Amino acid sequence: MSLLRVLRSLTAEPDDEAAKELRPVPWSESPFMSDPAIVDLSFTRKPHVLQLGSYIAQPSHHVKADSVASSQPLIEKSRMPKESDSAEEERERRRPPEWLAGGTFFDLAWTVTFSSLTSNTPISTPSTIASYGVFFTLCWWLWAGQVAYDTKYFTNDWFHRLMLLAQLAVFGSMAAFTKDFDPFSKNVNPKAGNIEDFQTEQYHRTAHLGISGLFAASRVLLAIAYIRVLFYAKKSRGMKGYCRPIYTQIATCLAAAALYGLAAIVVKVDLTYRSVVLRIALWFLAQIVEVGSFLFTPDIPLNLLINNRAPEMMSQRVATLTTIILGEGVNNVASVLVLAASAIGFGLYPSGSTAATSVIIAFSFLLYFDGWRPMAQHRRRSRVEFLLHFPLHVALVILMESLKNLLTLTSLCSTLWDFDYRQNHPTKGESNWNAMEAAYKHIGIALNKTLGVSASGVSIAASLAQYMSNDTPALSSPEVASNSIRGLDRVLTLAYQNILQQYQLPLSNDVSQNFTAYLSNINTAEPNLLIFDTSSGNYVPQALTISILNDQARSIMWIPVAAGVFLATMPLLALINSWIPKHRYGWGSVITRLVSATFVAVCYFAKQNGSVMDHVDKINAESFRALLLIPILVMASFLIQYVVDQFIFWIATRRHGQRRSRQGLT
Repeated sequence: MSLLRVLRSLTAEPDDEAAKELRPVPWSESPFMSDPAIVDLSFTRKPHVLQLGSYIAQPSHHVKADSVASSQPLIEKSRMPKESDSAEEERERRRPPEWLAGGTFFDLAWTVTFSSLTSNTPISTPSTIASYGVFFTLCWWLWAGQVAYDTKYFTNDWFHRLMLLAQLAVFGSMAAFTKDFDPFSKNVNPKAGNIEDFQTEQYHRTAHLGISGLFAASRVLLAIAYIRVLFYAKKSRGMKGYCRPIYTQIATCLAAAALYGLAAIVVKVDLTYRSVVLRIALWFLAQIVEVGSFLFTPDIPLNLLINNRAPEMMSQRVATLTTIILGEGVNNVASVLVLAASAIGFGLYPSGSTAATSVIIAFSFLLYFDGWRPMAQHRRRSRVEFLLHFPLHVALVILMESLKNLLTLTSLCSTLWDFDYRQNHPTKGESNWNAMEAAYKHIGIALNKTLGVSASGVSIAASLAQYMSNDTPALSSPEVASNSIRGLDRVLTLAYQNILQQYQLPLSNDVSQNFTAYLSNINTAEPNLLIFDTSSGNYVPQALTISILNDQARSIMWIPVAAGVFLATMPLLALINSWIPKHRYGWGSVITRLVSATFVAVCYFAKQNGSVMDHVDKINAESFRALLLIPILVMASFLIQYVVDQFIFWIATRRHGQRRSRQGLT
């Protein structure tokens, strides 16, 4: 029977249900409802509906007051059943599939672009934070402007598939210009600088030129998409009188493209510092034009659109992007864990920072999705809610990057401590030389091979082994002594360099050049035993390593600031959506989150007067363990806030149930 059914299906025609799945993708499709399916409920064309609604909204003694809250039920009843059914059927038939309309692929492409910035430009100083802010502002609105279009006008056709491909090309190209991104760099003329800096400065200039051009291209693409929408709006009878918002959007996109293009011309033509100010001003002027248009351009009635759930879809898109940013943070932390687990010294401090980081990320997700935040009931408020996600996403990106730096710092310090402890504390039955040999072996350095032999053919490793075992009171000759000092200097420098490279830290050109220069000068410099005194500042590789640790530590101080902004933004979202909470439990959630945000942000200033935080500026690597206090405070705040939220919800539900019981309701 089954075989017969299979054979019949080979020649059978699809039924009506199956035919819906076989709809070919058209080249281009209108984003508007077909005219017969539109139910015109505009205020200007149906005055009798408004009058009837107003009349019923003021009921006489024949009508219960609470039975008619507004005119909306009457409007729904005024639809003809066939019209309503046909409109819904048309929307179901023409609405893009979820995998395409949801924009997940587009959101992932945007995240990859920004991830390229976080990978190539580590957070270390306020200037890098400012660079992050500039790039994130530009890229976030690049994403937001496209989302504002997609949620209303995206259709299941080849036009939008090709536009998606073009936007992906823009994001992919932009990722090429994120290495050491610095929009405030004064070196605008590479030919006027030092020859050794020419390549770096030329790349920065090319990056600013490329970013300006790519932003201009993206706005031109968006203008083309809106022109296509206008073409279909002109053909739709229902859109008569509603085309002005589309004209505004086209003008906005073209104006922004012109400003970005002008910024590219400034970068190309003007080789003075004035071009930096002009370029940044033009970038942000284009942003202001687009954001102003987004906030104040009136909307097209939703009943005219195939995508009639635009506000809801915008909320879903920002929630999806929040999830992706958190997921990218987890991925970054996991990449550091892989490096730390393969290194020596993965002990208490890396484990503690890993636990704190995991809790912060997990409760960031829970606080965002599991908190009290009603849906926006007004379309303008939904736009403000959308824009308020900008500081939330900035805070999340900086928080995730700072947590990654925290884990890198604690793991790196733990490796350095373990290396130092291993070479200075022989185990039972080991000599001092055996302990040193084992310590270097753990970080991939073979002492015998690296130390080599003296000019007279004496093995330096063998001589040092005898000397450190106290078998001989001194090294065999001044030549061997000099070569031994230089050899130990070389292997210790290589040890620092290997450990830094093991964690894939992006070393600056100056640091790399200093390591290289120090290694090349070892053979010619006078041997000095003081260079092994790593407690002093005389040992250059040790000082370079400490400077790198300080860069990582400074970024960790942004953890409480970013966490505070994240916590403060969520109650603001709730206030925007509900405007005024209708009950005390909503106020309780808002106020407690603002208090938590204030407490977490104030932790940043503890460094100014707290003796624990002052350790970050000392040269001793052991002092960096004190930085664990910062993520512990943030972790505790997130955890306590979530417990408080759930307690408020439990109290509210319990009191509501008791009140209904007293009223005799079930």
